[in-house]
Amino acid sequence: MKSIDQGPSSATAEPSLGLLGRLSDIDAAIRGGEHIVSHCRARLATPQPVGRPATTTEREALETDLLSALARNAERQAQRRALLAEMDATLRLAYEELHGRGLVPAIIQFDGNGACGGCHLRVPPQRQVELRRRGALACPHCGRILYVVAGERAASPGAGRRSRPLEREA
Repeated sequence: MKSIDQGPSSATAEPSLGLLGRLSDIDAAIRGGEHIVSHCRARLATPQPVGRPATTTEREALETDLLSALARNAERQAQRRALLAEMDATLRLAYEELHGRGLVPAIIQFDGNGACGGCHLRVPPQRQVELRRRGALACPHCGRILYVVAGERAASPGAGRRSRPLEREA
């Protein structure tokens, strides 16, 4: 499989990065929906305490919540498949691999503090320069996809500072 680091240039990656952000949001919503589904199923399977008879209204409400959560997740899964179809193949494969390994979120906006927002380890300066130039790279530590928004690419650490030549000893 091709690595994100060998993937498209920043010009072709920009639309896919936006799709990855939306995909990450949909995945988070799917996880939330799965939590609701498991909660409803557990409540429906749990016997009622002694002295408190189960009301059909409570049961019907849980069943309604369960069915609506399942329907919303099915809709989100369809949206996810549509986004994956639009995405650049290299980014899609990298995202799917990370998502399959359970690295959530799989894509993180690099905020310029020098560390990955997922593993919180420092990204080497040369990788930061490459990240700003290309728009997206894999974190060298955890493998998550780091991306820089277009407006922040030009601004790199130390931009605008004048470098002073080293003084020679006489």
